[in-house]
Amino acid sequence: MKRAGARWLYFLFAGVLLGATGCSLIPTPVPALPPGTLLPVPTAVPGGPTCAHVLFVRAAREPAGTWRFEVTVQHADEGPDHYADRWEVLIPLPDGRTLRYSRPITQPHLQEQPFTLALSGIEIPAGATQATVRAHDSRDGYGGREITVDLNVAAGPGFQVVR
Repeated sequence: MKRAGARWLYFLFAGVLLGATGCSLIPTPVPALPPGTLLPVPTAVPGGPTCAHVLFVRAAREPAGTWRFEVTVQHADEGPDHYADRWEVLIPLPDGRTLRYSRPITQPHLQEQPFTLALSGIEIPAGATQATVRAHDSRDGYGGREITVDLNVAAGPGFQVVR
């Protein structure tokens, strides 16, 4: 019982820090590290422990010309009522529109954190040079660490591109 009370107090305190709207979108700089390096999610930043964070993205061009994104997400999943429930790839187009691809996450990953899931068949039109990957959680929405992938380079902060 004492442990459950401490958890309740922790989430109450986190909620006060975050405000009533859930996760707060505060840009968190990601240092340049070798491809494949997983980054710890700082728990002292607003939104840190309760938001779904993208830790690493691997974007690989498929033989058919489409792309496969493998995305590593970290979230303090609690169960079916609060877990990271999807991640998205947002591709800004030169004409101002944005393509959105979504990868649903159908179950909590209570014992597997962080976890990596993939989505294939992503079409990136000519002229598009970036893709932003963000994660969503079932209670608080968006607001954790996002990673913007520069599709013109082999690697960058938190991502790797394979052609």
